Amino acid sequence: MAEKDDKQALITLHNKMFPGEPIEDMAKSSLANISGWISTGNYALNWAASKDIWKGLAIGRVHLFSGNAGAGKSLIALNSMKSTNINLIILMDSEAGASKDFAEFLGVDPGKVMYIPIDTTELMIQKMKAFVDYIEKNKITKNTLIVIDSMSMISTEREQGEDGKADMGNKTKQVREFFRQYTRKIQKLNIAVVMTAHLTTNIGGYGDPMVVSGGTIMSYIPSTELRFSKINAESTNEQNAVGTSIVKIQCEVKKSRFGTYGKRIKFG
Repeated sequence: MAEKDDKQALITLHNKMFPGEPIEDMAKSSLANISGWISTGNYALNWAASKDIWKGLAIGRVHLFSGNAGAGKSLIALNSMKSTNINLIILMDSEAGASKDFAEFLGVDPGKVMYIPIDTTELMIQKMKAFVDYIEKNKITKNTLIVIDSMSMISTEREQGEDGKADMGNKTKQVREFFRQYTRKIQKLNIAVVMTAHLTTNIGGYGDPMVVSGGTIMSYIPSTELRFSKINAESTNEQNAVGTSIVKIQCEVKKSRFGTYGKRIKFG
């Protein structure tokens, strides 16, 4: 009984001192619970990401799809826009790879997608802030999905200047500052962010031979990192298939806050 009294006394004391940020009982907290899930469109991939074939990507969290070219990152990211659990969809495209025809091919209603070409980190962050602040100011409770395809192709204003000066780490600093300020808002406002990123050789030589382009900050930001890679056909039928194109993909969970770290699946 004394322990319960102490707990309640601490909650009361804290909430008087910090009325704008009250303590929440974790068992009853809306922030400690996942408000909903977005299906990736693939049962095996949903299971790898969330331990449940009917779930997938957590709403209110940031997710990273990493991998080399042609590994399926963009396809899976765009495919997640089909989820019936989403009300607002924002697609930020730095690769000029998305199209209305491809969206319709995947079964995505292009009329639900707000399509935004982006070139620089500064522009991406300005627009992300505008969207998140609007949702917060107007108390919008709809589930929102923001897809950024891809983080690796976004440059900075410094790089795009007439003299084409090197970035000198500005991109990493800007991305870090944004997510430090807005990750909690993203969580509170039922926004899911899916970013894609390319891999680059690990120059340091320690750990994985390939790392996510954009610096170590790209590993710290997301709650989930799914890494995709193409693998060779395994069966004789697959190897000898005529008139078909069989692409097999492996997904490894490189980071997870949902108890799925290290899981691997294959699909194709």
